[in-house]
Amino acid sequence: MNNEDIAKKVGWEYATTKSPKRELWRTPDGIVFNNKLPDFLNSMDACEKWVIPWLREKGDIEIGFYVREDGYSCQVAIWIADEPIENSLGKGPTMSSALCNAVENME
Repeated sequence: MNNEDIAKKVGWEYATTKSPKRELWRTPDGIVFNNKLPDFLNSMDACEKWVIPWLREKGDIEIGFYVREDGYSCQVAIWIADEPIENSLGKGPTMSSALCNAVENME
């Protein structure tokens, strides 16, 4: 799992540029982002701004975090009309990485 994979999963696209030295990304709402990608794996702020809204588009969500001796575990469940449509588990050393791992494990 890496930051670029999570970005693509939640709707970011690599934007082409004439300069091969510039890294440009297009956000899900179409804005060209000419900085480094948000650090999804290490920032709950980035997850709250980009990952959780992507999850909400799929239906009602429940996110549970559990602290274990070996790090965090996260369970993400997505429901529509009280019926589960997706359930994914993820683990990581931080809450944000556990959430990203759970998102990456989704179909």
